[in-house]
Amino acid sequence: KVRAERLATLDQLGIAGMAAQRAGRLVSDQAGEPARQWVRWNMARLNDRGYRQAVELLCNADLLAELPPPMPVRVACGALDAVTPPAACEEVARRCGVALELVDDAGHAGYVEQPRAVAALLRESLAH
Repeated sequence: KVRAERLATLDQLGIAGMAAQRAGRLVSDQAGEPARQWVRWNMARLNDRGYRQAVELLCNADLLAELPPPMPVRVACGALDAVTPPAACEEVARRCGVALELVDDAGHAGYVEQPRAVAALLRESLAH
């Protein structure tokens, strides 16, 4: 269902139309206008073929089949993510044997809304 919806949206709106109409889903309702503009701008730069490949991968592959990977893992997501909600990320964290880490006041593009919090997670992860 997700695959069909995403590809139909792409066919109907194209990349530019998706960026104009759908980029708002990637940020929380609390996001400021600069964050919204950045996400729209970045989404407008997507490659049609690459986006289609990403949809196929994400919708047709069992991304959890090989979990947990043989390395340290942290699982984090925006607490207000509507695209990959915390409940879905909780399953990934559980399968990896770690606690889910939420980025407060952030949607799917948490790195845009809360860059310091995401940078801190990355710094901590890379320090180990």
